Amino acid sequence: MVDLLSNTEFPVTCPSCNNTFSKRFRELETKAEVSCPRCRAAVPLDRKTFKAMRKGQGKTF
Repeated sequence: MVDLLSNTEFPVTCPSCNNTFSKRFRELETKAEVSCPRCRAAVPLDRKTFKAMRKGQGKTF
């Protein structure tokens, strides 16, 4: 089975500078935060959301 979700890019918005940038799902699901490429601020991530997305994968096909 091909894991399409891992390579899907999701938009992330920095709360400090309002910059929007993309990260792949596989990068986001394993981290508690990512760094903004513009201002280097830590952008917190909600890991529960990504776990729920992974759990629900395949139910729509």
